[in-house]
Amino acid sequence: SRCGLSAHAQMLSLTVTSAVAATLRFTAGLGYPILPVEHRPRSAPVVMASVLTVCKGGSCGTNGGSTLLDAACVFAAGCDRELLDVKTANCCGECPVGVMIRPSYKIPSYIALAATAEQAMDSAEEAISATGASVRPEMRQVFQLAQEAERIFADGFSVDAIAAAAAALAAIPTDLLEPWQPPLEPEGTSWEGTSWEESLHGSSLVLSESTANFEFGTVGANLTLCGCEVDADNRQLSGDWEGSDGSSGSFVLTMSEDGRFFRGQLDGGEASERIWEGMRLGVGTGMRRRRRGAEPPLKAAWIHDLLLRRSRLLLAKGDTNLALEGAQQAVALCCRAASGYALLAEVAEACGDSEAAAAAHRENRWLQSFA
Repeated sequence: SRCGLSAHAQMLSLTVTSAVAATLRFTAGLGYPILPVEHRPRSAPVVMASVLTVCKGGSCGTNGGSTLLDAACVFAAGCDRELLDVKTANCCGECPVGVMIRPSYKIPSYIALAATAEQAMDSAEEAISATGASVRPEMRQVFQLAQEAERIFADGFSVDAIAAAAAALAAIPTDLLEPWQPPLEPEGTSWEGTSWEESLHGSSLVLSESTANFEFGTVGANLTLCGCEVDADNRQLSGDWEGSDGSSGSFVLTMSEDGRFFRGQLDGGEASERIWEGMRLGVGTGMRRRRRGAEPPLKAAWIHDLLLRRSRLLLAKGDTNLALEGAQQAVALCCRAASGYALLAEVAEACGDSEAAAAAHRENRWLQSFA
């Protein structure tokens, strides 16, 4: 029962000591009981389609929670992507001599050992096995190499750090380097009823619901767009503009193919051919707002991080070509993660490719904006 202890748990509480019985509490926010166990994983019924959660806060963190979470992520990456996910758990307040872990929502939490890397690997494999999935044998070596790279990274830039990252990446099965995130859907190319963050006044360009309206758009009290029309492809918007100071002229804006940005120019006024750029604003408000991008899933985040760290080290070394290759791999792996595009822009600039750098900057900006 989610509202109280199960009959089995109530009967069990009669037979254990009062100290152990005191540990029969609910997992915070879930309503599932945490049953008393030995300080090692117990056998659990096998179920499929699971979300494996690991606590790494409080005593769990001190007892190796982060290492166990890392092992679970590496091992789960090699399992069916649709059947097993890994997440961190909210602190349950149990503070055990070990780490609280839960293979799935259908299996109660229990205490796992993770004081050493070997214990963490054993505990992660046992928890994953409880879900019905199996760990690839080669993933143990991958985890060990990733941990070694992490240890060397802590010492800063060195040739050893580059070599350690390369060794860990080389050991990863090739199928795990396939994309982990689907690309974002295009925004569409309609101008009507949209809002844009614009460059001329550092404000918002707000467009009305129809170009049939004489006053089609405004930029605060600074600018009004009048007599507007769109081309056959609905991507080019043109018309006249009037400024609050009495100035006027014409404009032409072209929307990007994915509907995210526009670029064009205003003619007339104090300066001719002023470049005007903008980015589409989202429609969410308040608590409904969400970032367009997304962090890599935990099962892939460690691969993404290895690629980024190696790329940064190579950039610091001056090997821009390999650094660019690593940044491009990170972007391909997790195309919704803004951090990959931020590094790609930096590396592209170092390579002297201003066009690629500008494209990466735009994507980074887009992913960090709100939908």
